[in-house]
Amino acid sequence: MIGHKELWSAKLPDKLKNSLFSQLSLPTNLTAQAFLIAHLPPSNLAGGVVWCLPSHRDLSQAKKLADFWFSVFADILPNKPLIYTFPQDFTAWLTLDKKERLILLLVAQEHLNLALSSADEIKQNTIELKVNEVIKPSQVLNKLLAAGFEPGPLPDRPGWYQKHGGTLIISTADDSWRLIWNGDTLEKIEELVLESGLAKQVLSVVKILPHNLAPKSTSSLANFISPDHTLIGLPENFLPGHQRQLTIRPTATNKLFNPVPLFAKQWLEFSRWLQTKNTEEKVILLSAAPYRLLKNLPADIPLPAMVEITAGAAECLTGFTDKASQTHYLTDHELYGSSRKFYRRSLASYAKLRTGDYLVHIDHGIGRFGGLTEKIQDGNPREYFLIEYAASDKLFVPIEHTDRLSHYLGSPHPPLERLSSAHWFGVQKKVKAETAILARELLNLYAKRHVAQIKPWQSFPEEELIASTFAYPLTPDQLKTWAEIGADLSGHQPMDRLICGDVGFGKTELAIRASARAVFNGCQVAVLAPTTILAQQHFDTFSARLSSYGIKIGLVSRAQTTSSIKQTLAALTSGKIDLIIGTHRLLTDDVKFNHLGLLIIDEEQRFGVKQKEKLRALKPSVHVLALSATPIPRTLNLAVSSLRDLSIILSPPVGRQAVKMIFSSRHEDIIKQAISHELDRYGQIFYLVPRVKDLPAAASVLKNIFPKLKIGIVHGQKSPQQVAATMRAFDNGELELLLATSIIENGLDLPNVQTNRRV
Repeated sequence: MIGHKELWSAKLPDKLKNSLFSQLSLPTNLTAQAFLIAHLPPSNLAGGVVWCLPSHRDLSQAKKLADFWFSVFADILPNKPLIYTFPQDFTAWLTLDKKERLILLLVAQEHLNLALSSADEIKQNTIELKVNEVIKPSQVLNKLLAAGFEPGPLPDRPGWYQKHGGTLIISTADDSWRLIWNGDTLEKIEELVLESGLAKQVLSVVKILPHNLAPKSTSSLANFISPDHTLIGLPENFLPGHQRQLTIRPTATNKLFNPVPLFAKQWLEFSRWLQTKNTEEKVILLSAAPYRLLKNLPADIPLPAMVEITAGAAECLTGFTDKASQTHYLTDHELYGSSRKFYRRSLASYAKLRTGDYLVHIDHGIGRFGGLTEKIQDGNPREYFLIEYAASDKLFVPIEHTDRLSHYLGSPHPPLERLSSAHWFGVQKKVKAETAILARELLNLYAKRHVAQIKPWQSFPEEELIASTFAYPLTPDQLKTWAEIGADLSGHQPMDRLICGDVGFGKTELAIRASARAVFNGCQVAVLAPTTILAQQHFDTFSARLSSYGIKIGLVSRAQTTSSIKQTLAALTSGKIDLIIGTHRLLTDDVKFNHLGLLIIDEEQRFGVKQKEKLRALKPSVHVLALSATPIPRTLNLAVSSLRDLSIILSPPVGRQAVKMIFSSRHEDIIKQAISHELDRYGQIFYLVPRVKDLPAAASVLKNIFPKLKIGIVHGQKSPQQVAATMRAFDNGELELLLATSIIENGLDLPNVQTNRRV
């Protein structure tokens, strides 16, 4: 990854400064045009720039491109210009006379000859109002109509206004205001956030420029362009004598930019093209997801420099070559054939919301859902979400704006934001900064892993002996997955594979075989499990299968004493332990490996991004094997995008029957029947109760039905030692029913348990 400053073309400003503009040809590529405008010498920018687009349909894209390049070069340029589009910003052309700010005016060719109102007409129809001014509301309405405003059912569109008694709301392209009268006296002026109806600030005076006027003169934009203005993309015959202009001339030979090829996922062609570049040429990729490229290029091809950009920018950028600096700028459009579309997540179904649920508004933060409410707007009813905030603040969000809301996901009972506080903006700023840092770290890590070269691992005869101790034959999908793992381990690049399969389909067996190969090749193995119970079970399983072959195995979790963990970690650092199994405790700073070669992450969806990548970061060349029955969207997306290898185990073990799921109301007869069935076949039962406080009552009910039933109880409030002892007794068959909370939910291997009762 490179910084934004490296996107700057050092030679282009000098070329523009030392050349007569009439000798240069402008590219048709809008991205290159915006790039050029950002590189204009200060003398050109200071006079104001008019950028003409082929069609009004290009105005929105051009504004995004200008915003993008001027933001990218914010540390290089003295300041960012104000960007206007005409005729959407009706009075934008007046800004060309402003000298105190840099101005970039965007206009489409079909609007060049549009008749404009004179400055005097604009001035005559500008409405200026002051607090405590005596003026009737009806007088202001007449002025608004004369200035091109219209009455609307809702003031949520530029150029509309709405009156309610002594209150008038006015909306323009840039601002909205609420004017409040007391009789004929204008008592208050507020600048509004339209969506919430809340005041940004209280004003003493407001100046409202006209929204639309019928011009009385025949003046056009040409009448307001001075020799100081720089013209980009205007037709040659529009102002033929103007010195500061760049026009599009297809036959010109003195071109500033060249096009780049379209590869559209043809990675071999892209690789060959990269190899043709000499040492003086640079290739830079501007992408919303540059890490996607890492899996698509051969290992011996030098990667281009990469810059991660926002999804919004990626949708409108196209590539070009800057001849001055011999730099080729490529985008997702060239590499993938078209830009990916990104959609804002909306609230999936407000029908499922309950009063008191926590919601997050993108602009105002965490609030509590207060229900749907109805308000009358101009005689018509309209539904709103009522969101309650701290200090009894309330926000009314129109139901058509639910894309601004999302469900709160986090610790229970979060503090509510205050609408008048800037705290939420600080939170957003901090999270964005931290996310950007994490993204850069991850990209650097994956880039290092992509170019890392490692020694292939060999297979050993002992592996066959270990395989022979497995009680079941491997299923077809297990055989296929093991072949894929073997190929990964015998390659020159680190493995990064996700194994996806249902509980009991044999993922752990493949992890055991991969661990054995790692140890026989002189490397250590780390197995990361989300819970103490699962870590203990893995320790028992791995020990039973591998200890007799000289493989030393250690365990670290909350269930171990401090002294025991200290001894285990010391042995791990010295290399005396070959395989370490643990919970999040493995992620602490005091865990040091002697020669880590394989990382196995079980129930990967239970770990956060930072947690999973921490062990990867210890050594970019480490092999990674992730196991999951329910991969999270990010993990699955990495797999299906070919950024991680994916193996799916669908074929069930021999004799495995389909899971039968029955939903019924809670009834003692059903409980008795299900448990009796398991006891008759000498099976065992999980009895799941969501809340710890309900466990004693459930145990009492079960004892009344089955007085002799051997019951064990586990939950997160018990000590790790108590939980481990109960689980071991259950695993050994000393208990017939395990009464538990969701602490048991992660991948437990207890084949004798075939009934899982949840209440």
